[in-house]
Amino acid sequence: MRQLSFSSNLKASADEVWRHATSMAGVNQELAPMTRMTFPARFAELGKDLPPTGEPLWKSWILAWGIIPIDVWDITFESFQGAPERRFVETSRTLSLSRWRHERRVERRESGCRVVDDLTLAPRVPGTGAILERFVRATFVRRHAFLQSRFG
Repeated sequence: MRQLSFSSNLKASADEVWRHATSMAGVNQELAPMTRMTFPARFAELGKDLPPTGEPLWKSWILAWGIIPIDVWDITFESFQGAPERRFVETSRTLSLSRWRHERRVERRESGCRVVDDLTLAPRVPGTGAILERFVRATFVRRHAFLQSRFG
């Protein structure tokens, strides 16, 4: 099992960043150009009409460069809390990972907000942990660089 954590202090309001973080368009902006996630139209805005947590909501193909399928995820939210907490925990199953847990918090600060991503992952195939960790680390470094660029 591997654990990673990333955080960024941003100048934008917590509400603005939360709206971005809970839209699939925002998620895909953070992932671009290396990957993209598919999603049904009804889940374009995750903060609206989420069914009870703990059950898979949809299958998402992870597409390299937006076109080549490299993994499929059963997207599941363990918890999803809007303001004032602005926090979600996604615990999805994937083809490559036997365990994936992603907690994102958007914390209000005096001059903006702080975004924190805490991740836990365990590979399905022994010996692939270092490769998967490098890929996830690079993805979240890129995601936080995008957040810094967009929100200051």
